[in-house]
Amino acid sequence: MTENSENLKIDFSLIVPAFNEEGFIGKTLDSLIAASENPFNGLRGEIVVVDNNSTDKTAEFAKAKGAKVVFEKINCIARARNAGAKAASGRYLFFVDADTLISSALIDECLNQLENNKACGGGSSVTFDIELPLFGKLFLWTWNTAVKYHPMAAGSFLFCRKDAWEQTGGFDETIYASEEIWFSRLLRKWGKKNGYKFVIVNIPTITSGRKFSWYSTNRIMLSFMFFAIFPFAVKSKRLCAMWYERK
Repeated sequence: MTENSENLKIDFSLIVPAFNEEGFIGKTLDSLIAASENPFNGLRGEIVVVDNNSTDKTAEFAKAKGAKVVFEKINCIARARNAGAKAASGRYLFFVDADTLISSALIDECLNQLENNKACGGGSSVTFDIELPLFGKLFLWTWNTAVKYHPMAAGSFLFCRKDAWEQTGGFDETIYASEEIWFSRLLRKWGKKNGYKFVIVNIPTITSGRKFSWYSTNRIMLSFMFFAIFPFAVKSKRLCAMWYERK
């Protein structure tokens, strides 16, 4: 899982888009290293961190953990995800947010789905690392319930075949948030056309609930309502500031 493994065959790539994440990325990378020490069927992985024009020590911390670090100048999550996929050597791609922890059980089950069950990709159920306010608990329950019936991957964790990423065109770089939702739709269509499934694995990721600490419940609720009514507002970085601000 280090840069010294470049000459070895890589089967899957763990891609971490990161903008000013020095406070979180160390724990995330530790979880990725531990989760992929003995992966399914002996497959070999790598970690690719995309420094999305950080002004802190994100890139230094990632290099110290042995990750391959690539740079994306334009501060846009979709562009960072695509930059990581382009630099990835694996035939399977895992996109993991820089404030998210995953388990070996999750990685193994996703690899199992990709290798044996003809999955084109998917996501997982989600939980948070803090006690959520009532609205947060309702949102989390709604999300985890909804994706059972209408599969979509949360931005904190999404996996796919690299050829599916290539043939769908990857993440839409004209938007600044919800890129995982749009990409999930493309993956489902690609999978249906090519005889693959889009799956939601019932092994949760643990992602940071920091936004529920940084912002009031009213602001978060109003933001969700605004984007639900005006979905193409995600093309404005200014309107998507909540995804790019760091407290």
